[in-house]
Amino acid sequence: MIFILLFASIEINEVMANPKGSSGVGLPEDRNEFVELYNTGTDTVDIRALFISDGDAKDSIIPFNTPINDSDPTLNTTLVPPGTFAVVLDPEYPDTGDGEYVMPYDFPKGCIIVTVGNTTIGNGLSMTDPIFLISKSGETLSTYKYPISTGDGYSVERINPLSPDTPDNWAQSADTTGSTPGRVNSVYRPPSVFIDSFSIISDTVFAAIRNGLLKTVYQDTVNIFTDEDRDNIPDEIIRSIIIDSLIPNEQYQIKYLLTLSDGFYRIGVCTQSDTAFRYYKKGMVVTDIIINEVMYQPIEGNEYIEIYNRSTHPIDFEGWQINEWKIPSIILNPEDYLVLCKDYQDLIAYYGNISGEVKELNTITLKNTGDTIRLASKDGFIFDEVIYEGDNTEKGHSLERVNPDIPSEVEGNWGECLNDTGGTPGERNSIYIPAAPQPEVVMAINPKHFTPDGDGIDDRCIINLSLPFLRNDIKIIIFDRLGKKRKIIEKKLAGGEKMIIYNGMDNNGITLPMGIYILYLMDKDMDSGNISQYKTTFSIGKRR
Repeated sequence: MIFILLFASIEINEVMANPKGSSGVGLPEDRNEFVELYNTGTDTVDIRALFISDGDAKDSIIPFNTPINDSDPTLNTTLVPPGTFAVVLDPEYPDTGDGEYVMPYDFPKGCIIVTVGNTTIGNGLSMTDPIFLISKSGETLSTYKYPISTGDGYSVERINPLSPDTPDNWAQSADTTGSTPGRVNSVYRPPSVFIDSFSIISDTVFAAIRNGLLKTVYQDTVNIFTDEDRDNIPDEIIRSIIIDSLIPNEQYQIKYLLTLSDGFYRIGVCTQSDTAFRYYKKGMVVTDIIINEVMYQPIEGNEYIEIYNRSTHPIDFEGWQINEWKIPSIILNPEDYLVLCKDYQDLIAYYGNISGEVKELNTITLKNTGDTIRLASKDGFIFDEVIYEGDNTEKGHSLERVNPDIPSEVEGNWGECLNDTGGTPGERNSIYIPAAPQPEVVMAINPKHFTPDGDGIDDRCIINLSLPFLRNDIKIIIFDRLGKKRKIIEKKLAGGEKMIIYNGMDNNGITLPMGIYILYLMDKDMDSGNISQYKTTFSIGKRR
């Protein structure tokens, strides 16, 4: 009975049923299958003679005694200390087979490697097989009852080993290698009130909040916010929601309609212990990352796509894609270029040294007759889209963007490269034209010192605006001297002379204390996306 209690702390934590490579006896998909176990308890457990079954056949777990090409993990034992991973490998793992994907996994120190007494795990894993961990006495200790089909070379990982074996507690590995044998799962979420799912569809935030603790949680706050400077810290809380109570494993559904003005946003949802982000674009605006140049029919050199970071912060491209092609992992700094090409040496042989980042993407194939190119982040958000026709350029000349601050879909924002080499990879485009100077908004505050104390004298100020655009989307933000946002006013106005009356109150309807304040105005042209900005100060006092 003691052993059964100890065994109960061993959980199936990851299943690799679809290893990369060919299938068949001795081939990669056969010899590289694995099941990862995790000791969630506080005692060392001997897993010798436990059984792993796929429902059709079962194998006993035994020590792995054959040397492998990795000196970090521990072999020749079935003792699994608390908080330690044990990876059950096929006995044929060290075999060379056809020479493809031989011993592909990198195991960390402390990981226990074990195997099974047969030459298969169960009777050979498929993506539809459930997995059962069974004690010597026949008791089922842990299960993987809801199989998930994955991409080639990707495992299925448990999100939280302390949570039940339910369909929503498993997900395809998000690791760049496709799996995490012997390591913390890439999809792991610690036991807490966490964000189970989060999406933005048709201007609406959908989020599911789940209690991963073993106790009921009371009065947890969920915030929906914007992250303007991409520092993972809320800049403006859009909505706060208080969940009165949430029992263990219960899910709370959130549906909230965003009413933000046209722009590109990073929207966050956070509980007290978890945060998730999604990008959101409203209107015809330009995102942080754009496609800047496309060479689709070269004479010399090779096809390439140039990406430009027009933002003020670095961008991590892990998991991003151009159409179906996965972009190599790289962090692109502000105002830097990333050139994705078929062959690096061929590219620099023709164009010379390239100052921007260059990465090979040898699967890239651009149609000479025309195509659509989409740049998407790892969560599927489309950052940019370029549609070209086969006759957009002469052969050997790239298609260049005129101005990176103008949306891709604006007519006239693309043209043929005029450079002698036919392209400008990693450099400013040959047809670049800076945006025309933006018209300025004119603003005056009267009086600049007012006293909203209710005595009928100077209780309000008038903000006089002269708006330069035909259709203006204005946002006024009032900051105190510490930089805290105290009041936000948003309006859509026609151009010309306008007045806004301000009563000196904050967003909560409370009169601001005496002091000096900063008034920041952003006016966006609803037709072109151009922005004009203005900043001034005013003060609030009190009559004696």
